[in-house]
Amino acid sequence: MNSHSEQKNLILAVVISLVIIFGYNFLVERPRLEKMRDEALHQQAVQKPTPAAAVIPVETGTKSRAEVVDTGGRVTINTPSLRGTINLKGARFDDLQLVKYFITLQHKENVTLLSPVGTDAPYYLEQGWLADGARAPNANSVWKADGDALTPQKPLTLTWDNGEGLIFTKTIAVNDNYMFTVTQHVENHSGHAVTLYPYARIMQLHHANDANKQTAKAPMVGFLGLLGVIDNNYHGVKYDDLTKNRDQAEEVQNYQGTGGWFGITDKYWFTAIIPDQSKPIDARFVRTGSAPLVGNWPFRHVDRDDRDFQADYRSAAVTVAAGDSAADTSHFFAGAKEMKWLDAYEKSLSVPRFDLAVDFGWFYFITKPFFYLLSWMGHTVGNFGVAIILFTLLVRGAMFPVAAQSYRSMQKMKVAGPKMKELQEKYKGDPAKLQGEMMAFYRKEKINPMAGCLPMLIQIPVFLSLYKVLYVTIEMRQAPFFGFLTDLSVADPTNIFNLFGLLPFALPAALHLGILPILMGVTSWLQMRMTPVASADPTQKQMMAMMPWMMMVMLSGLPAGLMLYWISSNFLGILQQWIIRREPQKN
Repeated sequence: MNSHSEQKNLILAVVISLVIIFGYNFLVERPRLEKMRDEALHQQAVQKPTPAAAVIPVETGTKSRAEVVDTGGRVTINTPSLRGTINLKGARFDDLQLVKYFITLQHKENVTLLSPVGTDAPYYLEQGWLADGARAPNANSVWKADGDALTPQKPLTLTWDNGEGLIFTKTIAVNDNYMFTVTQHVENHSGHAVTLYPYARIMQLHHANDANKQTAKAPMVGFLGLLGVIDNNYHGVKYDDLTKNRDQAEEVQNYQGTGGWFGITDKYWFTAIIPDQSKPIDARFVRTGSAPLVGNWPFRHVDRDDRDFQADYRSAAVTVAAGDSAADTSHFFAGAKEMKWLDAYEKSLSVPRFDLAVDFGWFYFITKPFFYLLSWMGHTVGNFGVAIILFTLLVRGAMFPVAAQSYRSMQKMKVAGPKMKELQEKYKGDPAKLQGEMMAFYRKEKINPMAGCLPMLIQIPVFLSLYKVLYVTIEMRQAPFFGFLTDLSVADPTNIFNLFGLLPFALPAALHLGILPILMGVTSWLQMRMTPVASADPTQKQMMAMMPWMMMVMLSGLPAGLMLYWISSNFLGILQQWIIRREPQKN
């Protein structure tokens, strides 16, 4: 096979690989996961053991969050970013809503992050002490508060007396942007030394229940599950990866080290417990409950999902002598994964690699700068769709010299096609001689047979990085463009099969083809038609001619922002090729 054919095969292989990957994800995997989620049934919720000790089970139910909260025994949380309450029974953070974020574009209902036990999707954080031979506060301990509200301007102190000489206090502070500071203090008036272990944990009971009508949706290119950093090493376990043995009642992953953080992440929301960074800890990721599969392939699915997940840590033992006291300060984050705050806390609190809460993927070193550039452009021009177009202009402008050289080389190869065919015929019985003659011919004519691959190879990491930015960063969530494009982070809502909404009926996901995918297919076809192609066999030509239309259909579920980038890139590519074709030909 000659070098030109190898070049074409390489391009074809790359394109087909991308089509297969994205097509499989959006036509097979996504419907399968959505079906699994829809069939997940709520069963029951039970308390899980904290590290090295069990807590008293608390009754759960299916009440609304408001019904549970209205039963009383709480103090309020009120910040510019958060609204909720602290449960004085157990001193538990189990009621938080995000003030700046809403479930839908109509802004009628705020996103709920934490929900109390008694609802169908309990999710909460707590900190405390574990004790050897002493009575420590547990889930049923009722604390006394020195106020009725926690605000950034007014910290709150909770107190609990075990009746045996130990007095526990918690001083809680919160800033404007999702970070809590909890200083735990214990006074020992018992007459003898006691050994205590500071601990913290995050519980997510029945995670499959979708409190926000969106947070349980699993993105195809985003991490959902339990994650953390210890000794500067990242650890992430997806929900299903902690359920590999579905017949096993519990799975645990243990970690030891100093400092770090541990949490549970959704697509856009995140909770993390952050111990004293100077102290050694034992940490765990725990899954209990099950999600059994039933049926036979390809109809195998989850019968029910009653899994509960926990991320926790326990610090080293603290011995408190009679008449003495001890303290422990930790933090926890509960809110939206806004990059500016994650990066700020990494510096101000020395929280290692806190930005890894956002899944920037393999091309992290490209994706994060892209995010900051797009974010800056979006806020500067006031529209993220316009920012994507400007970003595309920058990328295409930077690639113009490479694209121009590629086009010229491919044009030369097209002109030189008859000569190459002549060499192939002359040396068809001697592949080694043919290769040498072809290389000599390329050098003489100043042709780079691989030049046509360079733009595509450069575009792949750019494309995947932008895909990540649009899909997993909250700054792009519900970002509008113009007209019908009200959210660039989801697929184009229009559909040619119902005449773009004129016919009042819904269609399955496989029959969704909007305006942007059609524009993407047409512009891809136009760009391909303008690209010089040297002689190739008819099968390759047919495959390349079909490729734009195949990609149009198979990738129609991509976020609208990514489609906007692709269309803009195609338009600029067409313009670039028109400019290059008008250049005088050099011999």
